[in-house]
Amino acid sequence: MILDTGVIEIDPVVAFAWHRGGEAILVDVREDDEWAEAHIPGAVLSPMSEFEAAGFPRKAGRRLVVVCGIGKRSEAIARVLVQRGEGVVYNLSGGLKAWQAAGLPVVPDDFGLDPVDALPDDFLYRMGAWGVTYA
Repeated sequence: MILDTGVIEIDPVVAFAWHRGGEAILVDVREDDEWAEAHIPGAVLSPMSEFEAAGFPRKAGRRLVVVCGIGKRSEAIARVLVQRGEGVVYNLSGGLKAWQAAGLPVVPDDFGLDPVDALPDDFLYRMGAWGVTYA
């Protein structure tokens, strides 16, 4: 659905497929404490409290999907980006809450790992799932 602001609402399952296929960059605008609780693996954190359109993360040739907890803050950021001429910007419909409800993957803190390059087993090890805890 295209909002009257020019922002396109995107379903979490579609965003996941784009993200996994390298077709999109997901930018999470929640704050540090929210990010630490749970976030989308491979997403980029850019807190709304530090928002500057000029410094907003982008990757050439990839769709820009903005994410927050329920889709309100991300829609506001996406609207500003569209108004400033950033082209097509997608808002994750329902935010991280809808992403989780769809059964899509989230991770807690990154445990010092790069979420883009780390393997799922790396996170499990650091979480203590193998009977060992990360020091």
